[in-house]
Amino acid sequence: MHTNKLLDLPEATMRTSFIIIITLLVTSCVPVTERSIPAGYEGPRAVIKSTSKAYSGSEATLFYLKEVDGRLINNALLRAEVLSNATNSHLIADPEKTQVRTGPIKLKLVATRVIATPPGFSLKTQELGFKELVVNIESDKIYMVKGEEQSGTARLWLENSITSETFE
Repeated sequence: MHTNKLLDLPEATMRTSFIIIITLLVTSCVPVTERSIPAGYEGPRAVIKSTSKAYSGSEATLFYLKEVDGRLINNALLRAEVLSNATNSHLIADPEKTQVRTGPIKLKLVATRVIATPPGFSLKTQELGFKELVVNIESDKIYMVKGEEQSGTARLWLENSITSETFE
């Protein structure tokens, strides 16, 4: 059995303690999110998908839905954080698909530049801009959060993936 000479503890105990401490640190930093659809809602739905622009295997700009009706929801940035955490400085920015209720809905779209870091560290992020808008979401449609960077900021819009109708 190996021991840690500094603390005179078995190596397995040190490793277990380290894992518990890291888990507590990581989970304490995760923002509290809510469902994108209110509890009990059983009406028609639509989907809003995030998009991204990759610059390399470790850097991209994410264009995503961050809030629905003023509630912070699970989103593409949080998904990238979770998926990329176990990789060696490789960014995984898969599109996030969010179901939303139909009818008039307040959305917060965000553009964030993201750079992957070594495992165990948070992604480096820089918010480039956001846009709040109220859109009449139609049943069974798929919408995309789109954007483009302009001199360190971003222009954002929502686009119907079938008709290409845009909402700014």
